Amino acid sequence: MRWGVWCDDVAAGPWLKALARETPAPTFVAVRATPADDAVWHAIAGVEFIADWPTLLIDRTLDAVFMTGTSNDRLAAMRQLAEQDRPLWIWPDAQHGLPFAYELALIANDRTTPLHGVWRHRCDPVLQAVVARHRQGDFAGIEHIEFARTIRGDGIADGDASIAMQQRLLSDLDLVRWLGGHATRVTALRTTGPNGRLWKQSALLAAESGPGVSWTGEIVAGAASGARVHLHNRDGGLVLVENAAGQWSAEGVSATTIETREAASVPWTEVVRVFEWFDACEHSLERRRTIELHSEPASERTVFKTQMTAIGCGVLMATLLFALLYLAVGATIGDPQEAPSWVLIAFNVLRLLVFAPLAIFLIAQLLLPLTRTPPQRD
Repeated sequence: MRWGVWCDDVAAGPWLKALARETPAPTFVAVRATPADDAVWHAIAGVEFIADWPTLLIDRTLDAVFMTGTSNDRLAAMRQLAEQDRPLWIWPDAQHGLPFAYELALIANDRTTPLHGVWRHRCDPVLQAVVARHRQGDFAGIEHIEFARTIRGDGIADGDASIAMQQRLLSDLDLVRWLGGHATRVTALRTTGPNGRLWKQSALLAAESGPGVSWTGEIVAGAASGARVHLHNRDGGLVLVENAAGQWSAEGVSATTIETREAASVPWTEVVRVFEWFDACEHSLERRRTIELHSEPASERTVFKTQMTAIGCGVLMATLLFALLYLAVGATIGDPQEAPSWVLIAFNVLRLLVFAPLAIFLIAQLLLPLTRTPPQRD
Protein backbone atom coordinates (compact mmCIF):
# COMPACT_ATOMS: atom_id res chain seq x y z
CA MET A 1 0.00 0.00 0.00
CA ARG A 2 1.27 3.46 -0.90
CA TRP A 3 0.52 6.30 1.56
CA GLY A 4 0.70 10.06 1.07
CA VAL A 5 1.53 11.83 4.35
CA TRP A 6 1.87 15.42 5.54
CA CYS A 7 2.74 15.20 9.21
CA ASP A 8 5.14 16.94 11.59
CA ASP A 9 3.30 16.11 14.84
CA VAL A 10 5.51 13.86 16.98
CA ALA A 11 2.40 12.57 18.76
CA ALA A 12 1.43 10.85 15.50
CA GLY A 13 4.81 9.10 15.29
CA PRO A 14 3.69 5.87 17.06
CA TRP A 15 0.73 5.54 14.68
CA LEU A 16 2.99 5.91 11.63
CA LYS A 17 5.52 3.42 13.07
CA ALA A 18 2.73 0.88 13.66
CA LEU A 19 1.59 1.48 10.09
CA ALA A 20 5.13 0.92 8.77
CA ARG A 21 5.32 -2.46 10.56
CA GLU A 22 2.40 -3.90 8.60
CA THR A 23 2.91 -6.83 6.25
CA PRO A 24 3.47 -6.25 3.40
CA ALA A 25 5.35 -3.12 4.36
CA PRO A 26 3.77 0.06 2.94
CA THR A 27 5.67 2.86 1.20
CA PHE A 28 5.27 6.55 1.94
CA VAL A 29 5.28 9.81 -0.01
CA ALA A 30 5.88 12.48 2.65
CA VAL A 31 5.64 16.26 2.30
CA ARG A 32 8.78 18.00 3.55
CA ALA A 33 8.06 21.71 3.20
CA THR A 34 10.38 22.45 6.16
CA PRO A 35 12.97 20.31 8.02
CA ALA A 36 10.45 19.92 10.86
CA ASP A 37 8.19 17.90 8.57
CA ASP A 38 10.46 14.83 8.68
CA ALA A 39 10.76 14.73 12.48
CA VAL A 40 8.36 11.78 12.71
CA TRP A 41 10.13 9.66 10.09
CA HIS A 42 13.12 8.50 12.11
CA ALA A 43 13.49 4.69 12.00
CA ILE A 44 10.85 4.40 9.24
CA ALA A 45 12.02 3.02 5.89
CA GLY A 46 10.53 3.41 2.44
CA VAL A 47 9.90 7.16 2.58
CA GLU A 48 10.02 9.39 -0.50
CA PHE A 49 10.04 13.12 0.32
CA ILE A 50 8.36 15.80 -1.80
CA ALA A 51 8.51 19.58 -1.48
CA ASP A 52 4.83 20.57 -1.69
CA TRP A 53 1.44 19.10 -0.83
CA PRO A 54 -0.32 19.62 -4.22
CA THR A 55 1.71 16.60 -5.39
CA LEU A 56 -0.55 14.51 -3.15
CA LEU A 57 -3.53 15.70 -5.18
CA ILE A 58 -2.19 14.67 -8.56
CA ASP A 59 -0.30 11.50 -7.60
CA ARG A 60 -2.78 8.78 -8.58
CA THR A 61 -0.48 6.01 -7.30
CA LEU A 62 -1.40 6.87 -3.69
CA ASP A 63 -3.84 4.46 -2.07
CA ALA A 64 -4.55 6.63 1.00
CA VAL A 65 -3.53 9.94 2.61
CA PHE A 66 -2.82 10.86 6.24
CA MET A 67 -2.61 14.49 7.45
CA THR A 68 -2.04 16.52 10.60
CA GLY A 69 -1.80 20.25 11.33
CA THR A 70 -3.88 23.40 11.76
CA SER A 71 -2.30 25.98 9.43
CA ASN A 72 -4.29 27.46 6.57
CA ASP A 73 -2.30 25.41 4.06
CA ARG A 74 -3.05 22.21 5.96
CA LEU A 75 -6.76 22.95 6.24
CA ALA A 76 -6.95 23.80 2.54
CA ALA A 77 -5.18 20.54 1.71
CA MET A 78 -7.58 18.56 3.91
CA ARG A 79 -10.58 20.09 2.17
CA GLN A 80 -9.29 19.36 -1.32
CA LEU A 81 -8.12 15.85 -0.48
CA ALA A 82 -11.47 15.13 1.19
CA GLU A 83 -13.20 15.94 -2.10
CA GLN A 84 -11.27 13.15 -3.84
CA ASP A 85 -12.55 9.58 -3.78
CA ARG A 86 -9.52 8.28 -1.94
CA PRO A 87 -9.31 7.15 1.72
CA LEU A 88 -8.26 10.04 3.97
CA TRP A 89 -7.12 9.89 7.60
CA ILE A 90 -6.96 13.13 9.65
CA TRP A 91 -5.40 13.74 13.07
CA PRO A 92 -8.07 15.82 14.92
CA ASP A 93 -6.87 18.97 16.65
CA ALA A 94 -8.69 21.28 19.05
CA GLN A 95 -7.81 24.25 16.83
CA HIS A 96 -9.73 22.72 13.92
CA GLY A 97 -12.97 23.69 15.62
CA LEU A 98 -16.52 22.44 15.17
CA PRO A 99 -17.28 24.44 11.96
CA PHE A 100 -14.34 22.78 10.17
CA ALA A 101 -15.45 19.36 11.42
CA TYR A 102 -18.95 20.03 10.07
CA GLU A 103 -17.49 21.20 6.75
CA LEU A 104 -15.58 17.95 6.29
CA ALA A 105 -18.66 15.98 7.35
CA LEU A 106 -20.65 17.57 4.52
CA ILE A 107 -17.90 16.63 2.07
CA ALA A 108 -17.76 13.10 3.51
CA ASN A 109 -21.49 12.63 2.84
CA ASP A 110 -20.76 12.71 -0.91
CA ARG A 111 -17.72 10.40 -0.73
CA THR A 112 -17.67 6.75 -1.67
CA THR A 113 -14.42 6.14 0.25
CA PRO A 114 -13.97 6.56 4.01
CA LEU A 115 -12.94 9.72 5.83
CA HIS A 116 -11.49 8.84 9.23
CA GLY A 117 -10.15 10.53 12.33
CA VAL A 118 -7.10 9.08 14.09
CA TRP A 119 -6.67 9.10 17.89
CA ARG A 120 -3.45 8.02 19.55
CA HIS A 121 -5.12 6.32 22.54
CA ARG A 122 -7.05 3.95 20.28
CA CYS A 123 -3.73 2.27 19.38
CA ASP A 124 -3.10 1.34 23.02
CA PRO A 125 -3.46 -2.44 23.57
CA VAL A 126 -4.62 -2.07 27.19
CA LEU A 127 -7.42 0.30 26.27
CA GLN A 128 -8.38 -1.95 23.36
CA ALA A 129 -8.66 -4.89 25.76
CA VAL A 130 -10.72 -2.92 28.29
CA VAL A 131 -13.16 -1.73 25.63
CA ALA A 132 -13.45 -5.25 24.19
CA ARG A 133 -14.12 -6.73 27.65
CA HIS A 134 -16.70 -4.06 28.40
CA ARG A 135 -18.56 -4.76 25.16
CA GLN A 136 -18.47 -8.50 25.84
CA GLY A 137 -19.92 -7.95 29.31
CA ASP A 138 -16.93 -9.38 31.20
CA PHE A 139 -17.47 -6.86 34.01
CA ALA A 140 -20.59 -5.09 35.27
CA GLY A 141 -21.92 -2.07 33.41
CA ILE A 142 -20.15 1.25 33.94
CA GLU A 143 -22.22 3.75 35.95
CA HIS A 144 -19.86 6.74 35.92
CA ILE A 145 -16.45 7.69 34.49
CA GLU A 146 -14.12 9.83 36.59
CA PHE A 147 -11.18 11.25 34.62
CA ALA A 148 -8.25 13.16 36.16
CA ARG A 149 -5.65 14.61 33.77
CA THR A 150 -2.31 16.11 34.85
CA ILE A 151 -0.27 18.26 32.45
CA ARG A 152 3.33 19.16 33.18
CA GLY A 153 3.49 22.94 33.37
CA ASP A 154 7.24 23.41 32.95
CA GLY A 155 8.00 25.23 29.72
CA ILE A 156 4.38 26.16 29.01
CA ALA A 157 3.93 29.92 28.61
CA ASP A 158 0.91 31.66 30.13
CA GLY A 159 -0.71 32.13 26.73
CA ASP A 160 -0.15 28.48 25.73
CA ALA A 161 -1.63 26.93 28.87
CA SER A 162 -5.22 26.99 27.59
CA ILE A 163 -4.11 25.53 24.22
CA ALA A 164 -2.38 22.63 25.99
CA MET A 165 -5.51 22.02 28.06
CA GLN A 166 -7.77 22.09 24.98
CA GLN A 167 -5.60 19.58 23.13
CA ARG A 168 -5.80 17.09 25.98
CA LEU A 169 -9.53 17.67 26.57
CA LEU A 170 -10.42 16.91 22.95
CA SER A 171 -8.66 13.54 22.87
CA ASP A 172 -9.87 12.67 26.38
CA LEU A 173 -13.48 13.26 25.31
CA ASP A 174 -13.05 10.71 22.55
CA LEU A 175 -11.53 8.29 25.06
CA VAL A 176 -14.50 8.52 27.44
CA ARG A 177 -16.92 8.14 24.51
CA TRP A 178 -14.99 5.04 23.46
CA LEU A 179 -15.26 3.68 27.00
CA GLY A 180 -19.04 4.13 26.89
CA GLY A 181 -19.57 7.63 28.30
CA HIS A 182 -22.73 9.59 27.42
CA ALA A 183 -23.67 13.24 27.66
CA THR A 184 -26.80 15.35 27.22
CA ARG A 185 -25.72 18.37 29.32
CA VAL A 186 -22.28 19.90 29.79
CA THR A 187 -21.08 22.19 32.58
CA ALA A 188 -17.48 23.46 32.57
CA LEU A 189 -15.47 25.56 35.03
CA ARG A 190 -12.01 27.07 34.85
CA THR A 191 -9.53 28.35 37.47
CA THR A 192 -6.90 30.90 36.49
CA GLY A 193 -3.99 32.46 38.34
CA PRO A 194 -1.84 35.57 37.90
CA ASN A 195 -1.68 36.99 34.35
CA GLY A 196 -4.73 34.91 33.47
CA ARG A 197 -2.71 31.68 33.38
CA LEU A 198 -4.94 28.62 33.31
CA TRP A 199 -4.38 26.28 36.24
CA LYS A 200 -7.30 23.93 36.34
CA GLN A 201 -10.38 23.10 34.30
CA SER A 202 -13.25 20.75 34.97
CA ALA A 203 -16.15 19.47 32.89
CA LEU A 204 -19.21 17.57 34.05
CA LEU A 205 -21.01 15.68 31.30
CA ALA A 206 -24.37 14.53 32.61
CA ALA A 207 -26.44 11.91 30.82
CA GLU A 208 -30.15 11.09 30.88
CA SER A 209 -29.22 7.43 30.46
CA GLY A 210 -25.88 5.65 30.48
CA PRO A 211 -22.72 6.61 32.36
CA GLY A 212 -21.92 10.29 32.75
CA VAL A 213 -18.42 11.74 32.91
CA SER A 214 -16.55 14.05 35.28
CA TRP A 215 -13.29 15.33 33.80
CA THR A 216 -10.63 17.48 35.47
CA GLY A 217 -7.42 18.78 33.96
CA GLU A 218 -4.67 20.46 35.96
CA ILE A 219 -1.42 22.10 34.85
CA VAL A 220 1.21 21.45 37.53
CA ALA A 221 4.82 22.64 37.50
CA GLY A 222 7.35 19.93 38.28
CA ALA A 223 4.83 17.09 37.90
CA ALA A 224 4.87 14.41 35.22
CA SER A 225 2.10 14.39 32.65
CA GLY A 226 -0.39 11.56 32.94
CA ALA A 227 -3.97 10.60 33.62
CA ARG A 228 -6.07 8.40 35.89
CA VAL A 229 -9.47 7.07 34.84
CA HIS A 230 -11.83 5.37 37.28
CA LEU A 231 -14.63 3.38 35.67
CA HIS A 232 -17.18 3.14 38.47
CA ASN A 233 -19.62 0.23 38.71
CA ARG A 234 -21.43 -1.70 41.44
CA ASP A 235 -18.34 -3.85 42.10
CA GLY A 236 -16.01 -0.88 42.54
CA GLY A 237 -14.94 -0.62 38.93
CA LEU A 238 -11.62 -0.47 37.13
CA VAL A 239 -8.78 2.06 37.30
CA LEU A 240 -6.75 2.94 34.21
CA VAL A 241 -3.48 4.88 34.49
CA GLU A 242 -1.52 6.70 31.77
CA ASN A 243 2.18 7.35 32.29
CA ALA A 244 4.26 10.25 30.98
CA ALA A 245 5.05 8.31 27.78
CA GLY A 246 1.34 8.00 26.95
CA GLN A 247 1.13 4.27 27.72
CA TRP A 248 -1.88 2.94 29.62
CA SER A 249 -2.12 0.23 32.27
CA ALA A 250 -5.01 -1.28 34.21
CA GLU A 251 -4.48 -1.56 37.97
CA GLY A 252 -4.68 -5.17 39.09
CA VAL A 253 -5.67 -6.44 35.64
CA SER A 254 -3.59 -8.12 32.94
CA ALA A 255 -5.04 -6.66 29.71
CA THR A 256 -3.52 -7.58 26.37
CA THR A 257 -4.85 -7.62 22.84
CA ILE A 258 -3.59 -7.79 19.30
CA GLU A 259 -2.41 -4.38 18.13
CA THR A 260 -4.32 -3.13 15.11
CA ARG A 261 -4.08 0.11 13.19
CA GLU A 262 -7.77 0.14 12.26
CA ALA A 263 -8.73 0.40 15.94
CA ALA A 264 -6.97 3.78 16.00
CA SER A 265 -9.34 5.35 13.49
CA VAL A 266 -13.03 6.18 13.66
CA PRO A 267 -15.52 7.41 11.04
CA TRP A 268 -15.54 11.19 10.73
CA THR A 269 -19.14 11.32 12.01
CA GLU A 270 -17.82 10.10 15.37
CA VAL A 271 -15.12 12.80 15.32
CA VAL A 272 -17.88 15.39 14.81
CA ARG A 273 -19.65 14.11 17.95
CA VAL A 274 -16.44 14.63 19.95
CA PHE A 275 -16.09 18.17 18.58
CA GLU A 276 -19.70 18.85 19.62
CA TRP A 277 -18.89 17.84 23.19
CA PHE A 278 -15.72 19.93 23.09
CA ASP A 279 -17.58 22.94 21.67
CA ALA A 280 -20.20 22.61 24.42
CA CYS A 281 -17.43 22.77 27.05
CA GLU A 282 -16.07 25.96 25.48
CA HIS A 283 -19.54 27.53 25.31
CA SER A 284 -20.19 26.60 28.92
CA LEU A 285 -17.04 28.43 29.97
CA GLU A 286 -17.92 31.51 27.91
CA ARG A 287 -21.57 31.72 28.98
CA ARG A 288 -21.06 30.41 32.53
CA ARG A 289 -24.00 28.04 32.37
CA THR A 290 -24.95 24.49 31.48
CA ILE A 291 -25.14 23.70 27.77
CA GLU A 292 -27.72 21.29 26.38
CA LEU A 293 -26.40 18.92 23.74
CA HIS A 294 -28.48 18.31 20.65
CA SER A 295 -26.78 16.24 18.01
CA GLU A 296 -27.93 15.47 14.51
CA PRO A 297 -25.97 14.43 11.39
CA ALA A 298 -24.32 17.33 9.62
CA SER A 299 -25.94 17.87 6.22
CA GLU A 300 -26.86 20.62 3.79
CA ARG A 301 -30.38 20.64 5.27
CA THR A 302 -29.05 21.09 8.80
CA VAL A 303 -26.74 23.93 7.80
CA PHE A 304 -29.51 25.59 5.76
CA LYS A 305 -31.93 25.51 8.70
CA THR A 306 -29.31 26.86 11.10
CA GLN A 307 -28.35 29.73 8.80
CA MET A 308 -31.96 30.61 8.01
CA THR A 309 -32.84 30.68 11.69
CA ALA A 310 -30.06 33.17 12.39
CA ILE A 311 -30.90 35.28 9.32
CA GLY A 312 -34.61 35.18 10.15
CA CYS A 313 -34.03 36.66 13.60
CA GLY A 314 -32.04 39.50 12.05
CA VAL A 315 -34.67 40.15 9.36
CA LEU A 316 -37.49 40.32 11.92
CA MET A 317 -35.54 42.79 14.05
CA ALA A 318 -34.70 44.91 10.99
CA THR A 319 -38.36 44.89 9.85
CA LEU A 320 -39.50 46.10 13.26
CA LEU A 321 -36.90 48.88 13.36
CA PHE A 322 -37.71 50.04 9.81
CA ALA A 323 -41.43 50.00 10.58
CA LEU A 324 -40.89 52.18 13.66
CA LEU A 325 -38.70 54.52 11.58
CA TYR A 326 -41.41 54.71 8.91
CA LEU A 327 -44.08 55.59 11.48
CA ALA A 328 -41.81 58.19 13.11
CA VAL A 329 -41.10 59.90 9.79
CA GLY A 330 -44.80 59.78 8.84
CA ALA A 331 -45.81 61.36 12.15
CA THR A 332 -43.25 64.13 11.63
CA ILE A 333 -44.28 64.99 8.07
CA GLY A 334 -48.02 64.60 8.48
CA ASP A 335 -50.17 64.06 5.37
CA PRO A 336 -47.78 62.92 2.61
CA GLN A 337 -50.27 63.97 -0.10
CA GLU A 338 -49.54 67.60 0.75
CA ALA A 339 -45.78 67.08 0.83
CA PRO A 340 -43.39 67.66 -2.11
CA SER A 341 -42.97 64.90 -4.70
CA TRP A 342 -39.53 63.90 -3.43
CA VAL A 343 -41.11 63.13 -0.05
CA LEU A 344 -43.55 60.72 -1.73
CA ILE A 345 -40.63 59.01 -3.48
CA ALA A 346 -38.76 58.75 -0.17
CA PHE A 347 -41.84 57.19 1.46
CA ASN A 348 -42.11 54.58 -1.28
CA VAL A 349 -38.42 53.71 -0.92
CA LEU A 350 -38.87 53.45 2.85
CA ARG A 351 -41.82 51.07 2.41
CA LEU A 352 -39.61 48.96 0.16
CA LEU A 353 -36.87 48.87 2.79
CA VAL A 354 -39.38 47.77 5.41
CA PHE A 355 -40.93 44.81 3.61
CA ALA A 356 -38.52 43.77 0.82
CA PRO A 357 -35.99 41.94 3.09
CA LEU A 358 -38.82 40.03 4.77
CA ALA A 359 -40.29 39.04 1.39
CA ILE A 360 -36.89 37.89 0.08
CA PHE A 361 -36.30 35.85 3.24
CA LEU A 362 -39.68 34.11 2.95
CA ILE A 363 -39.10 33.31 -0.73
CA ALA A 364 -35.67 31.87 0.14
CA GLN A 365 -37.42 29.23 2.28
CA LEU A 366 -38.50 27.60 -0.97
CA LEU A 367 -34.86 26.45 -1.41
CA LEU A 368 -35.21 23.98 1.49
CA PRO A 369 -36.47 21.07 -0.69
CA LEU A 370 -33.32 21.40 -2.79
CA THR A 371 -31.02 20.58 0.16
CA ARG A 372 -29.97 17.01 0.88
CA THR A 373 -31.32 15.20 3.90
CA PRO A 374 -28.95 13.74 6.55
CA PRO A 375 -27.64 10.24 5.82
CA GLN A 376 -29.12 7.38 7.83
CA ARG A 377 -27.01 6.27 10.80
CA ASP A 378 -27.00 2.94 12.60
